Amino acid sequence: MAQVWQCGASSEHAIASESPDSRPLRDFHRLLTSNDVPLDPQIPFIRDIVSDGQKQVDALEAAIARLTRKRDEIAENIRQHGAILSPIRRVPPELVCEILVLSLSSEDDGDMANEPPWHLGHICRFWRHCVLAYPALWSSITIPSSSSSDPRPFLSMLEIQLVRSADAPLRVCWSPYDDRNMADPGSVDLVLAHSSRWRILVLDIRCKFYVPVSLDWLRPANGRLLALETFKVTGTRSRVEIPDIFSTTPSLRNVFLTNWTFKVCTSVPTIPWAQITRYSGAFAADSQIEILEAAANLVSCALGFPNWNDLDRGIPTVLPHLQCIHLETP
Repeated sequence: MAQVWQCGASSEHAIASESPDSRPLRDFHRLLTSNDVPLDPQIPFIRDIVSDGQKQVDALEAAIARLTRKRDEIAENIRQHGAILSPIRRVPPELVCEILVLSLSSEDDGDMANEPPWHLGHICRFWRHCVLAYPALWSSITIPSSSSSDPRPFLSMLEIQLVRSADAPLRVCWSPYDDRNMADPGSVDLVLAHSSRWRILVLDIRCKFYVPVSLDWLRPANGRLLALETFKVTGTRSRVEIPDIFSTTPSLRNVFLTNWTFKVCTSVPTIPWAQITRYSGAFAADSQIEILEAAANLVSCALGFPNWNDLDRGIPTVLPHLQCIHLETP
């Protein structure tokens, strides 16, 4: 008779000493901790264990899904009712408008950015009411260049902007690009009709070298720019002839006639220099000196000279109110 390994007892005695339930458990433990092949009588029992376990997992997952949905419903209910107590509901409309103005501010000059706040009216009904009722938010006007390939309805959008801007001072910008170097005639006529409200005029000219840029469309504004405070020419890499429209601009105080590299970007326009307090420009030394001598009320200026050697005059230019000066070499 065979003996059990290690203990020396007979196999019959070992089998008889085991309880009826302990042997299957021992066998399954052996199968779980080894790669042994289960016996045929064990397979149905194992399948029952897998099936029962899967049913329990499915039931638990369904319960988790129900609890998750219930949790989300309660969380949404909390959010909706909590929004009733939100401090933003107590912010006065005029303060909301000031915040929206700051969100649209341009980094370089602190004024309204070119893009009107169409998207701000889509956030909520209260914000839409604030946006539509605050003219300053609609006061930044971009005149499009002529381009038959551009599908946007600029003219109708400009009409809406000008209506919503009411009597607010306007910031008018024109940005020609390469082949689109002519302002759209319909848009020009529409915006020129409000030239008495222009407070800032920006010509952001980014055309290639030797591409002619016509500014004749500005001529009808002559004599009507009574509210204009700032005139700026930026971005250009070539000389641009600016029409004489600034002789009668009693409010004009700020003139910027150069790009960020301080290269000569335009011919010297006719400007009432005696009333200018802030000036930036890059011109030949003689022209620059003439400007400074005529602009005795300058408080700050930034000057560029294409050729510093031409600056040797030996004659002082007196600027009694000057507080800040910046000299730049191209």
